[in-house]
Amino acid sequence: MNKNKEKKYDNTPLLEKVIFLMPAFLLTSVSLLLIYAEASIISPTKIFTPLIVLWSILLLLIWPIQKITKSWASTGVSLSIVVVGFYLSETIFYIIAILYLLSFLSLFLIFRIKKHKPKARTFAITANFVTLVLFFFIAAKFIPVISDVEWMSYLSTLAHSRENLPVAHSYPNKKPDIYYIVLDAYARSDVLEHYYQFDNSEFISYLTNKGFFVPTKIYSNYPKTILSVTSTLNFDYPQEMLDGVDRARLWWLLNPAWHNSRAQLFLEQSGYTSISIASHWDLSNNTETDIYFKPSPIFLNEFDGFVLAKTPLKLFQPALNQIAFVPSFQSHRELILYNFDTLEKVAEMPEPTFTVAHIIPPHPPFVFDKNGNPLSPDYPFSFIDETSIPLTNEEYRDGYTAQIEFINQKLEVLVDAILAKSETPPIIILQADHGPRRVTDPSSFDNKCQNERFAIFAAYYLPDLPENPIPDEITPVNLFRIILNEYFSTGLPILEDHSYTTINTTSPFQLTEVTTQLEKDCPVILSDSKE
Repeated sequence: MNKNKEKKYDNTPLLEKVIFLMPAFLLTSVSLLLIYAEASIISPTKIFTPLIVLWSILLLLIWPIQKITKSWASTGVSLSIVVVGFYLSETIFYIIAILYLLSFLSLFLIFRIKKHKPKARTFAITANFVTLVLFFFIAAKFIPVISDVEWMSYLSTLAHSRENLPVAHSYPNKKPDIYYIVLDAYARSDVLEHYYQFDNSEFISYLTNKGFFVPTKIYSNYPKTILSVTSTLNFDYPQEMLDGVDRARLWWLLNPAWHNSRAQLFLEQSGYTSISIASHWDLSNNTETDIYFKPSPIFLNEFDGFVLAKTPLKLFQPALNQIAFVPSFQSHRELILYNFDTLEKVAEMPEPTFTVAHIIPPHPPFVFDKNGNPLSPDYPFSFIDETSIPLTNEEYRDGYTAQIEFINQKLEVLVDAILAKSETPPIIILQADHGPRRVTDPSSFDNKCQNERFAIFAAYYLPDLPENPIPDEITPVNLFRIILNEYFSTGLPILEDHSYTTINTTSPFQLTEVTTQLEKDCPVILSDSKE
């Protein structure tokens, strides 16, 4: 009898097996899609890695569960229990629980009325149907967002920008290494003094004594990292460079322009090795360079960390930390230090290099005190700023300025090391993407402090030039135009300086010009709570 049962079980049709197993895999897809809906600032391609990993775990569980239960129906139920227990965020858990309960209750009542005993296969088919409907319902929410983009125009102008590269009419005798170090939310000295009661003159003196030019009237072109750095690396205004995106609500549309920027492509064609260093902020994590440095073979990106934080999988994070680089306050500290260490090592490479590094501090989270001692904020790890960060204005000011002091120390050590190790004097760009947001009100366009947000720190080391070509009132959109003109004779025209702010947090290309508002003073807030 046992043999007959075993034989019958072994002959279960493939379609029957798929029907029983499919709900677990569909549920996993639904869960990730809902989580992505909360973090859709990043590319949807970031879903695939966690999806493959979670599906692989389910596939590995099929054989042992089936051997124990001796039933494909029970195996499918067991896999679904795994998904419900570990893969679902709280939101999707309740949605699924309610939908399944209503569906199975309706099914049970129908069979009760007809006086038939429902089969496991019927329940599995119902679960598949309910989950598929939910999947397509969630996916349908993205259709208006996707349709806001004129894709042919966008892709055409993106390709054109990559093909329309500057032409070098001369080259330096020895090509200097070029370092573009983005210091996130680092404010200009006068802003630090006025709004934060912080004197940065000692660090500025160090830089000028080393031969850096530190502009005192520089303003950013944009208040957002992705817009600002994309503009700098492509020496153009993104809303003018890319067509078909006027109504777009997808921030990741700027990623290709950053990760294969005109500056990077030009320098690669000119014999440079392009280098990037890992960042937990996914939009700046550029893996498209010749060399991509990361601190661990298994490096979880921002979305991977978001999945962990939103699901019971976070219970496994301590174990995962032993084999992977998982977004957390601790790993954020380690990654910052890793960036500085790696930049020093780049100076030892024999070939000419173009390196872009995104140093998150002094932007929150505040994970270092002024001496570099670790801090662990009492809120979940993220890169939130503005009123979303649960700190008083005094706490924000103290955390921000302490982190500046520590970063200044690291920058001094780094600059000394790069200059000492470089056979050919390098080009070093230290530049913020935008300023901080302590005295701004992000919920009100009228109350935004453009002076604090746009007045940025910058320092440029440009060797072997007879005089400094950088104007004191430069904006970053013209930086690489000037550098490429001076060192490669590209003859690029200098653009008019304009600054634009986003009208809302969802649409990167819906902008309004604020150039005339940048010097307007804002009230200094000393102790009001940030709600």
